[in-house]
Amino acid sequence: MTTAGVMLFRFDPIQWEPVPNRKARRRMAADCRVWLNGQLLTTIRKGFDSDGMSFPWGVRLTWDDPWHDRYAFGAWLHDWLLDLLAREMTSLKKWQIDWLAEGCWRSFGVSALETWIFTNAVRTRR
Repeated sequence: MTTAGVMLFRFDPIQWEPVPNRKARRRMAADCRVWLNGQLLTTIRKGFDSDGMSFPWGVRLTWDDPWHDRYAFGAWLHDWLLDLLAREMTSLKKWQIDWLAEGCWRSFGVSALETWIFTNAVRTRR
């Protein structure tokens, strides 16, 4: 059940591993299904890698680890959907991918201010 205007995301447990010779990157060690309001949205495939949450450099000293779950879920989703778009495997637009990542961050407890900063730091061109 959802509350009006609220997106509820659910992820299978994320199993990741470091990417050799790429310190900041992680790779999916198993498929991870992503659900939105009870409907399967996508499956992030085993082997996909991401740089996680791209914190602006000025806030890295004060905020949590960029791989902390509340940040990583939205980052994994954003990177995966952009990868699908680049390979022409989704009909989503870039602004819709940004919007989904914003909703994901908010549903996992990332504040409105943090979400605004992250979104504007990584916002894709329309």
